[in-house]
Amino acid sequence: MVSLGRRFRDLFRSLQLTLVLSIVVPLLLFSGIAIYIGLGAVERALNDRLREDLELVARAVTGPVANALSQGDELVLGESLKSIFQIGRISGASVFDDAGNRVASLGVADSDVTNSASAEKVITSGELGGAFRRVDGESVFSQFTPLVGEDGRIQGLLQVTRQRSDFHDLVASSRWWAVSIWSALSAIIILVV
Repeated sequence: MVSLGRRFRDLFRSLQLTLVLSIVVPLLLFSGIAIYIGLGAVERALNDRLREDLELVARAVTGPVANALSQGDELVLGESLKSIFQIGRISGASVFDDAGNRVASLGVADSDVTNSASAEKVITSGELGGAFRRVDGESVFSQFTPLVGEDGRIQGLLQVTRQRSDFHDLVASSRWWAVSIWSALSAIIILVV
């Protein structure tokens, strides 16, 4: 009788170990990998969305800024830059001429973009561009938008910056929640088994 009870317990433990190793561990690994891949996709989507938002802000003011730059109207140029900040979450805005010299600036913005590969690419190609970079000691995303004159020639560049933390705070929060939930569910599954 004692040996039958012992055999039953040994069989039960063996069954538990088999269940954990063959079903629970692969399930937890698979779900962990799926969460990791999913969070990567969410991070890319959030970064794209925030970049698009910054691009829309920059496009909204390029007309008035380009006109003010071509006419040398510093008052309109300053007011146009101030209007960018009314949208919110903008760290800085600058206008540069075609030589890369700063004409006007508000907030966190480069004083000189002559050594910026992103700015140079925008000026030479005429296409929008941006990159994460350090400006005034702060990590930001800089959106560069070409300022095209009435003659179709690129006469300058608009830089709009946003704090890097705006991009990463949402993702960090999502990661924390996902890891916490996954860990809690994993612990519950293991305890139940």
